[in-house]
Amino acid sequence: VFVFTSFGPDTLKELRQSWGKVDKYVHANAFVDMHDIGDALIRNGLSDPVLNIEHIVLTYADCAQLMRELKGIGAQNINSGRRKTLTGKRRFQQMLSHYETFRQNGKLPATYEVIYGHAWRAEANKNLDNVQAVSLQDLKKEIKKNKAG
Repeated sequence: VFVFTSFGPDTLKELRQSWGKVDKYVHANAFVDMHDIGDALIRNGLSDPVLNIEHIVLTYADCAQLMRELKGIGAQNINSGRRKTLTGKRRFQQMLSHYETFRQNGKLPATYEVIYGHAWRAEANKNLDNVQAVSLQDLKKEIKKNKAG
């Protein structure tokens, strides 16, 4: 059995939408949709995938607190469409202003879409000495496709 968790495309949607109001660069990582992950599992010889999603919303006093937390866990923008130069104070302040529109009950939300899943080694592959390979190349292609679309 292959068991995994991953983030889904709604992860940090508030941050992504706020930056989208400021410029066309990619400021938050894109994640693969649950259905595309299920398709990739089947293409790579796994069967009977079961996937589920959960939306977890964390709240922050301000956007700077969220940014410090993301930096603290080592999150960084790895997208090819990211800005190659420093973001100016004016542009950053514009993003903060847009993020403020999400404020509820005095807190700013940050949504994390968590995908939980498992799949089984297909019958045809049971003679692989308990080894099952899943191509991350397919997942990378799906990310690129989703960014372009």
